[in-house]
Amino acid sequence: LRIRPAGPDAGQSELREEVAADALRPGDIIEIAPGARLPADARLLDALGAFDESALTGESIPVERRAGDKVAAGSLAADRVVRLEVVSEPGNNAIDRILHLIEEAETQRAPIERFIDRFSRWYTPAMMLIALLVVMVPPLAFGQSWDEWVYRGLALLLIGCPCALVISTPAAVTSALAAATRQGALIKGGAALERLAHIDTVAFDKTGTLTLGKPQLTELVSLTGQPASELLASAAAIELGSHHPLARAVVAAATEQGLAP
Repeated sequence: LRIRPAGPDAGQSELREEVAADALRPGDIIEIAPGARLPADARLLDALGAFDESALTGESIPVERRAGDKVAAGSLAADRVVRLEVVSEPGNNAIDRILHLIEEAETQRAPIERFIDRFSRWYTPAMMLIALLVVMVPPLAFGQSWDEWVYRGLALLLIGCPCALVISTPAAVTSALAAATRQGALIKGGAALERLAHIDTVAFDKTGTLTLGKPQLTELVSLTGQPASELLASAAAIELGSHHPLARAVVAAATEQGLAP
């Protein structure tokens, strides 16, 4: 999924060292810089922190977490350096569970796949038997040429071979599941994929799914009577180093108006 860093800065007994993500164990204290992603499920130690969880939930705006809240692996530290305590074992964090769901989805077969399997169990032996009869009966019963009827029997066997039918269905389902996963949609198996053909209504409950998830400043109201340009310039100067989407919107608006510090 490419949302887990190779190694965060981990601090143990106030000594910071860079370690690989798979070396983290429950109880380790890690420090994540703004813009970095959590390599493991962790509990927030700082009083407050904002995390971009769009890679996991689709929520475009960073979610505020307080001390003691659990933060899933793959979340992005939005606006400040945060300290967290690792709570998940290697291979058992949110990212690994999603990967497991993807692997499990690929094993769940669609009804059409199961039907093709049952059909091929009878169809294949039947075609082989018919081809054998085509080869054997005319020469033995009617004195026809062996060369001609062996050729016809092989032609019938080639035409009636179910390889394309048997292979094409699972290949198409697997390709569709993989394509959906690359686009950020996790479909739980071929059965669910097949049911999509009968869906006529779709409900979206997450921001960022249909929108870009990039807020823009549309209006500025000064409550103190300070000129809007001065207020915007001051706000942009404060938010200049922040990675929070709302902070970036303020800085972008100031830049467009030529007010950026």
